[in-house]
Amino acid sequence: MKNNEDSFITDQEFIDFLSFDELGNMTDLSWNASSTTNLSLNSLNTLPLGHDDIKKSTIERLVKSLHNLNYLEKEIPQEYKGPIGINKTILDSYTIKAKKLYEFLKSKKHIKPKNFFEYFKIIDEFLSYCSPHLNKLPPDINDLDLTDMNLFNNFITVKKLSKSKVKDFEKIFVLYFCKNNFICSINKENTIETFNHVVIEQHLQEVKKECTIETYHRKKREYKNFLTWLTTIYVEFQSYTLNSIPLFLITENHLEEYKIFLLRQFQNGKYKKHSISDMFYYVRSLFGSLYQMRAIPNDITISVKGIKFEKYKYRDLPNNQHLTEFFDSVMCYTPEPLQFCTAYKLMLYLGLRLGEVAYIESSNINFNTNTISVKGKDDKYDLLPLPEILLEDLYSLIAFNQKYIFSNKPQSFKKDLYLYYKLLSFILNWNFPGGVHIFRHTFITRLSKLPNIRPQVIQYLSRHSRPDTTSLYIHRNDNALNSAINKIDYFKGE
Repeated sequence: MKNNEDSFITDQEFIDFLSFDELGNMTDLSWNASSTTNLSLNSLNTLPLGHDDIKKSTIERLVKSLHNLNYLEKEIPQEYKGPIGINKTILDSYTIKAKKLYEFLKSKKHIKPKNFFEYFKIIDEFLSYCSPHLNKLPPDINDLDLTDMNLFNNFITVKKLSKSKVKDFEKIFVLYFCKNNFICSINKENTIETFNHVVIEQHLQEVKKECTIETYHRKKREYKNFLTWLTTIYVEFQSYTLNSIPLFLITENHLEEYKIFLLRQFQNGKYKKHSISDMFYYVRSLFGSLYQMRAIPNDITISVKGIKFEKYKYRDLPNNQHLTEFFDSVMCYTPEPLQFCTAYKLMLYLGLRLGEVAYIESSNINFNTNTISVKGKDDKYDLLPLPEILLEDLYSLIAFNQKYIFSNKPQSFKKDLYLYYKLLSFILNWNFPGGVHIFRHTFITRLSKLPNIRPQVIQYLSRHSRPDTTSLYIHRNDNALNSAINKIDYFKGE
C-alpha cells in the first residue's frame, strides 16, 4: 500500500469535523423519534463523502475514540481447549433421558465441531418434534418412548429433511431399529431433478464469492421457487423442466404477477412482509444480474418495483460482559485464536463486514499512519483509522508474510468465521439476531453514543452512501433515548 503519511496534517480541521457545527458550537447526534426504537433520518444529514475529508485531517482524536468504544476486560488466560472443546461443552450442558441418543453424541465428541453440531441439532429438533406427540418435554423423552417407528418416518416427511440430513438421521434411526426398516420418505423436492439451470449457475458462482453459504442457498431456493411457480401457472412454460426454461422468455409481466402472488401469501399469513420482500428482491436482482451478464436481451426489472416494508427493527445488542465472554471463548476454542480474535475485533471496532475481514491483504495496512484500506461494496476502497488495540495483533499477523492477513484461502476463512461465531454464540446462550453482523450493529450504535460526534462522521465510518441506511444500524433503548432528549434545553434563548 502506498504510504499515506503525507496525506494527514496535524491541525484541528478533522477534530472540528467530528465535534463542531458550522458556527463553532459543539454538536451532538440529534434525535427525533416517533417511538423509542426509531431513529430519525434527520439526525444523519447527508454530507459529500470521500477520502478528502479524512486525508487532509488528523485522526488522533478519532483513533482514541474508537479505541475506547468498547470497554472490554482483557482476555483472561485460560486453558486452551481447541475446537473439540466445543463438543464437550455442548455435551456437558445437554441433559436428556434418551440414553441411546446421548451416548451417540458422546461417541462423536472427537469429530469436527461443525459435524458434531449437526448431529446435536437434528437430535434436539427430533425430540422437540416428538414432544407434543408424546405429551412430554424433550428432555424427559426416554428410549422406550422412541420405539414408535412412525415418529422417525413422519419427522423426515414433515420437516422436509435434505438428503444430507436424512443420511445423518439414518444413524439415529438404527439406534432403535434395524437399518432395513428405514423408510427414506424424503419429500418430493429431493426426488425430482436437481436444480442446476446452466445460466443461473453461472450467476450463482459469482454470488458465492460475495455472500455466506446460507445466503447462497437461500437465493438458489428462491430462484427455484420462482421457476416452479412459473411452470405451474403459465401454460407456455409447462413443457419445460426447471433446468431447461429459456430465461429470455420471462417478461416484466411475469415478475409483476409473481409479486402479486407473494403479496397474497403475506395477506394469507403464510409469510411475513419482510420475508416476501427478500424473496422478490432475490428474484428481481437475478434478472438484473442476468441482463448485465448479457444472458438475456432486455432488462425486465427497470419498471418493476420491490415490495416495501418497514425496514427498521430494534435489536438487543451484546453488552461489555457479553463481548468479553465471547472473546475469551474465541481464545479458548478457535483453531487459531490470534487470527480469529483479531478478525472479530475488526468487525467490532471498525464495523467491518465478514467478507471484508477475510479478504484484507497485508498491503492494506499502513503502520506509519495507523490506517487500513478496506475494499467494501462495489469494489470501493475506504481508508479508516486503526484503533490502537488492534495494532499489535495485526503487526504479528503481517509478520507471516502472506498475501492475505488471516489466510491464503480467504473464502474458507470467511466460512470458518461464520461457523465459529455460530458455535460460540450457541454455547454462550446468545440470542442476538443477525448472526456475525451483530458486531457491525454494535459498532455503529456505540459510535452514535460518543459525545460530540457528528452524524456525518458516523455515516462515513459506517461506509454507507445514504444516511437512512446508517440509521437502520442504530439501536437506542428507552433510557438512552430519554437521556438524549433530556439533554435538549427547550427554553434556551427565552
